[in-house]
Amino acid sequence: MRKEMMEHLEEMVIKVEKGIPFSRGRDSKYEEYFSTIDGMNIGDSFEVFDIRTWDAVRQYQYTPRFSTKNKHCKLVTKRYTNDKYRVWKLKYS
Repeated sequence: MRKEMMEHLEEMVIKVEKGIPFSRGRDSKYEEYFSTIDGMNIGDSFEVFDIRTWDAVRQYQYTPRFSTKNKHCKLVTKRYTNDKYRVWKLKYS
């Protein structure tokens, strides 16, 4: 059995392919919101109509990317109804 296995391994050939593009996967589902936040001025706001989106946006402020692109800013959120939230970009006081 072991001899048969060794013969099989010796017969195996690995084909190396070049020029195949590499993808890091899909962009974040919420990338559009993150880009919007990065481009907003202090005091601007927008509405979100989904609790998962609101939570992702709220957590974004604790990432290194937010700190780098939005120096001295924070996000403030307020819940209006079950499915309506507002997000403001404000300056730290």
